[in-house]
Amino acid sequence: MVICSDGYLMDWPRILALSGARLILTPADWWGDAKQLGLWRTRAAEDGISMVGANRQQQRPHKWRNTGC
Repeated sequence: MVICSDGYLMDWPRILALSGARLILTPADWWGDAKQLGLWRTRAAEDGISMVGANRQQQRPHKWRNTGC
């Protein structure tokens, strides 16, 4: 499992793949157009694994400002 912005970095999915992971779960709280889908696809292709992401995007009121994960 990689959490939130760990999915942006290539190291964590790679370490998990080299350790035998075939599926990586990615819970996140990204907001806006963070391009996360493209990143997950890229990480999966690079490491020969599958990734499943769950994002809470837009579950909070718009007046609340998200400062990260």
